[in-house]
Amino acid sequence: MAASDRKKNDDLLREVIERASTDGEFRTRLLADPAAAIRHAFGVILPHNYRIRFIERPRELDALIVLPPMGEELDEDDLENVAGGADTDVCGSW
Repeated sequence: MAASDRKKNDDLLREVIERASTDGEFRTRLLADPAAAIRHAFGVILPHNYRIRFIERPRELDALIVLPPMGEELDEDDLENVAGGADTDVCGSW
């Protein structure tokens, strides 16, 4: 994925998260049908084979981390991020 595409995706994700934190109706739609919610709210059509799910983090958790399947190899983008020292800030302040 080109850097410009990655930035556009990151920007869209940031907008989706911001809106879901303030708009209850959008949040409900996003949890039920993410592709339709994003299309309706932002006019962005996700590829039909792109699978995405949003979940709510329970209040009693400080972080919710999704582990990849065991033995899964890194794809080219992941390898590029590791080699390039990309910072996703997934751990926040720890």
